[in-house]
Parts: sequence; structure tokens; C-alpha cells
Amino acid sequence: MIDRIEKIEVSLVKKYLLKLFIGGLFVFISNALAVYAMETILVTYVAAIREISIVFAAIIGII
Repeated sequence: MIDRIEKIEVSLVKKYLLKLFIGGLFVFISNALAVYAMETILVTYVAAIREISIVFAAIIGII
């Protein structure tokens, strides 16, 4: 059973390797920008924008 799950996971990684890489790159860039923003402006502004971005992403996903 575990071997079967591992084979499925490996095949999915091989199948979607480029999409996984691009998604991981976007996550890295967004977090790096958030850290940079927290170092340069008030943390409360950055935290508010990061939290509301979840709502915007959900709306864009629905559309």
C-alpha cells in the first residue's frame, strides 16, 4: 500500500514538475517581498495587506 502511494506521488511530481517549480518560485518571491516590506515600512500595514490578499485570491479563483 505504501509503495503504491509513493509511486503515485513520484509520478505526479514528474508529471507536474514545471508547475511545482513555478508555484514554489512564486511562493518564495511573495514571502521574500513580504519580509522586505516588513523591514522597510510599518508591520501593521504589511500584515493587513497580506491578510486581505487571501480574500482577493479567493475572489479571483471564483471568477
